Amino acid sequence: MVKAPFPQHVFVGPSLFPLSDIEFRREGRVFHEPAKRHSVSDLCSASSDRGTIALIDGYFNESMAVSHREICEAIELGWSVIGCSSIGAIRAAEMVTLGMQGFGAVFELFAGSWTVTDDEVALLHAPFYPYEPITEPLVHFRFALDELTRRCLMEQSDAADIFEDAKTEWFGRRSLAFYGELLVDRGVDVSENFGDIGQFFQVFQQKRFDCIELLETLDAS
Repeated sequence: MVKAPFPQHVFVGPSLFPLSDIEFRREGRVFHEPAKRHSVSDLCSASSDRGTIALIDGYFNESMAVSHREICEAIELGWSVIGCSSIGAIRAAEMVTLGMQGFGAVFELFAGSWTVTDDEVALLHAPFYPYEPITEPLVHFRFALDELTRRCLMEQSDAADIFEDAKTEWFGRRSLAFYGELLVDRGVDVSENFGDIGQFFQVFQQKRFDCIELLETLDAS
């Protein structure tokens, strides 16, 4: 059970799409744009009430990422800091021994393996709310390939090879069509079991699933 006292400040963007933060607004909960360097430290400076910081989405490319130091300082000041889904999952996995709480399957993936890299959660998205995704994060493809091998629809060796092919591509080019072409090239047809490639990926939107579950958990904390 996460520790999430009010007020609650949530840094979120494309991980929540296509849902709106309106559905999750509560008294004492404030939604912020995806975090970047100094977002957490600026919040701590501006707020005298020490509550919860839910770090979900953040910038990697356009701006410097939210830093370990500012998260540590927030924890030292008495904030409860929770991470999931994207940059939040990465920072939580890196800082779980320093007092940051991690949440969700993406966090567990980063916490449990040194081979998972930061670019697996990266994607291009619209620059303004509601931050509609333009590309598809590699971590979703990882979960999809795991399911295909579990169902014996492809060999584990083929899944490993196709994942490495996807990993060599820049995250800004990892579209649904790109993943679909990789699968077709390996003779994998997802349409029989999942429908088209868009329907297929709806099953593996783990960043969104973790985000929603965390917001629902914040309600119960």
